[in-house]
Amino acid sequence: NEGISTRTTIDEHKYTVSKENYEAYKNSIEDFNNQIKHLADSLQKVVAAGGKMSETDKMYMKIAENPQPIPSYIDYVKERAGELYEMFGTDVDKYSSYYTENRPYFYCKINEYGEILDEDAKSIGIANNDKRILDKAISMWEKGQDIEKAKRILYRYTLLRYDNSKQWREWYNKYQSWGSFRIPQRTEISLGAGGVCMYLHLGQDVVVPASSILGVYDMDTATWSKHTRALIASMEKAGRVQSIFEDLPKSCILCEEGGVRTLYISQLSTATLLRRSEQGAAE
Repeated sequence: NEGISTRTTIDEHKYTVSKENYEAYKNSIEDFNNQIKHLADSLQKVVAAGGKMSETDKMYMKIAENPQPIPSYIDYVKERAGELYEMFGTDVDKYSSYYTENRPYFYCKINEYGEILDEDAKSIGIANNDKRILDKAISMWEKGQDIEKAKRILYRYTLLRYDNSKQWREWYNKYQSWGSFRIPQRTEISLGAGGVCMYLHLGQDVVVPASSILGVYDMDTATWSKHTRALIASMEKAGRVQSIFEDLPKSCILCEEGGVRTLYISQLSTATLLRRSEQGAAE
């Protein structure tokens, strides 16, 4: 389950706080709550007729007891805009201008959410996916001009850690003809082979090898997907679902070990799982 942040993402941010987007968001929550209520009503009829509920059915009943709240437009904007709300409020045109002006200078850190405006790149006026920014930073270092800024740029957009401008220049002259480089991309959560930790604590007493994880899904956005519900149903039918939650489920984690797949339904959010993966050890 991977999310990549690109310049197109920045373009989309221009309209995130629009009334149209808010209405679409509100409608999606209402649809989700209605679907879950309808499912819960159907399950209650099954129980009333003497039937039994599966663990997955019980999970949906718990969700139905706590419908997802719908924020006001102001709260929606505050959540989506973050610190920018203090500057722009609900003025969609100002958000659009901000993202248009700064589009060439946003970057992301691996395994983190959200984009960061690179003030260093903006100050020298070179887009951070243009290799000339490296040449400029090296030149600054060579001339003794704002060396700390030059270091930040070079360390931010390369994996190298040379400690003098001569080594940087030799490297750049050798490889600059290879073409341009790309800004770092963001993944929602990266836990597989070559990931950031060897084992991950999923909740309660369940710990799995990080390399076994095939996907991590946010229950807030995944539960109303017919494909996700079909996955949960098929895994449960095969006896491969493990519920590791006491309150509301927040995520499900699909793992495979020895050719056998298991779906864990956890009360930990995807954000918590990501944080634990970055810490490199179970909490």
